[in-house]
Amino acid sequence: MQAKQIIGLLFLSVLPGCASGHDDFFAASVTVEPDAEPPGNYIRYEDPSDAGPGALLSGSTRWYDQASETTLFVVGVLHIGELEYYQELQTGLDSCDLVLFEGVRPGDGDAVPSEDQLASMDLLMRMQLAMKDALDLTFQKDGIDYDRDFWRNADMDFASMQARMKELGTGLPTDNPLLRNLLDGVLRLLDPTQVRKHPTIVQRLRRTMGPTLQMANEVMQGPAFAKMGQVIITERNAVVLEMLAEEIAGGPGGRRIALFYGAGHLPDFDQKLEELGWTYQGEGWHRAWSIEAEKRRKSGQ
Repeated sequence: MQAKQIIGLLFLSVLPGCASGHDDFFAASVTVEPDAEPPGNYIRYEDPSDAGPGALLSGSTRWYDQASETTLFVVGVLHIGELEYYQELQTGLDSCDLVLFEGVRPGDGDAVPSEDQLASMDLLMRMQLAMKDALDLTFQKDGIDYDRDFWRNADMDFASMQARMKELGTGLPTDNPLLRNLLDGVLRLLDPTQVRKHPTIVQRLRRTMGPTLQMANEVMQGPAFAKMGQVIITERNAVVLEMLAEEIAGGPGGRRIALFYGAGHLPDFDQKLEELGWTYQGEGWHRAWSIEAEKRRKSGQ
């Protein structure tokens, strides 16, 4: 696997508007395009040009259940982004009646997992946090306020996730000792507090990492990561979809409900929602990063 693919996975794992990308994705109603299909990849990179800055975008989808008259927003998110990006997501999510959000949690009666217990995921987090500063971005949990009475944690517990990985004989990419040592070395060499002082370097890093993240979702769906993806994506998605079904069965009709998960989870959500009979209504995109074009040197310099 190429280094860029590996780094992209670090952001995508543990990493809206209507179909045309406008701000009315969370509106009461939208114009539904006939025969529209989900995009398949929910990270989109747009090159900067003379016409304006580029961007790294995260995608979301909108669905409708006729029986319960429920509108469902599956909101994909990148775990690092500009503060304005999270503020925009917050506004849309807070317009919903219920938000079911991602976050591996302790089991019933268990203490919150310690940093040592989360070692298999810790390097992913450390890498994201290190690159967050180098890219001059905000971490998701610093940009989003989860303290809402209509926001509910809907995810696997830590013990169950670890047990399933052991049962399947798999783990996260960073469970590999060689890769862990490699990334530890990168973290030791990188001084993000210094990098972010130089906007030109920050923008160069964004131009490098943006396309990498766009292709990371396709890598995650490849056969090399099938067992890992079964736990990290498919089985965790099943937990939140089960909770969604319980909410719809036990609650009033006509609600607006959001699933707030990493962008890498959305292709599997698409498949499952179609199988469950939900009607796809469109996609939307949010600008997570602004990306400036490389400044051209004046002739003679």
